[in-house]
Amino acid sequence: MSRTRGLSGYAFLVRQLGAAARRGISPLDVIEILRRDSGLGQADRRALEWFGASIARGGTISEAMRVSPRVFPEETRQWIGLAEERGELPAALEALGRDLGQRALRDRTVRLALIWPICVSVAMALVFVVIGGFVLPPMKDLFEGFGVPLPRLTRLAFSFGAIFFGGVWLPTIALLAFGLSHRDLPKFLRHPIDRALDRIGFVRRFRQARFSIRLVDLLRTQSNDLPLLSAALAHLGATAEGLSWRDAASRLQSAVAAGTSLSQALALERALPRRLSLYIELGDKMQDRSTALSDLGEAAESELTEATARFERGAILMIYLALGIVVGTFVIAVYMPIFRIGLVS
Repeated sequence: MSRTRGLSGYAFLVRQLGAAARRGISPLDVIEILRRDSGLGQADRRALEWFGASIARGGTISEAMRVSPRVFPEETRQWIGLAEERGELPAALEALGRDLGQRALRDRTVRLALIWPICVSVAMALVFVVIGGFVLPPMKDLFEGFGVPLPRLTRLAFSFGAIFFGGVWLPTIALLAFGLSHRDLPKFLRHPIDRALDRIGFVRRFRQARFSIRLVDLLRTQSNDLPLLSAALAHLGATAEGLSWRDAASRLQSAVAAGTSLSQALALERALPRRLSLYIELGDKMQDRSTALSDLGEAAESELTEATARFERGAILMIYLALGIVVGTFVIAVYMPIFRIGLVS
């Protein structure tokens, strides 16, 4: 496994297992060599040991994947298990390895894009904590000493300042962010948040680009075998980012499993670009689907690059807009009683 923990490490492992299966090399040999990497973390080394122990007991690679159900959910294991039964394990493992790599790249892209907005947000939150604890209370006492009734907006500002100074919101937001990123939030919280994110244009476009490039990559290796394609789409649905895209993958999987042609199944899915179904239909007519998928892959890469840039700019602009609204509201709320003091005097 690579020095990078998480999805990227598993992506490297799965790709190597796929290459070994293609050349008839035992997966235990691959795992033994990778265990010698001195840069492995304890979690990675332990996962490799469990993986190897399962295979050494006579288990298959799909059974060994149970050591990490978060990375390899049931749908993924079923896909790899079906590939083992049909003699298509090398291609399926290589496709899964590339898919894990794409997901790891997405996670890194999101983290890098959000570093600056998060830093700005934390800094401003600390400023509001100071204002709420040391600036607003004396001002409230001053205004009340003049006998001026505080406007509703000002009272709300003072209340929020007390909440910020209390600091209760900090662990709450941290727990929500952690739970959402790890899909550990209960559905009644995760689904509304997920739908709200999908309503943001640059987030929706980034997710669509990520979904499209993963879908095209899976089609390149699995589209000629409908049972394997159906299983691969079930894997995509289980690991897709965003509730709407998980539903889209599930609808595609159901259509393919029911015997619908791939081009027609793609055409029926309105969430996907129309280009996907048209290129697949053209490839089928020319009996050369690989060329069409190669062109789709290049277009998806270009779209992902542009969507990533828009995501980074959009995240920064949104956080600046939110901070501007909050700061402006606080300033107006504090100045409104001053005007009333002038009227009273």
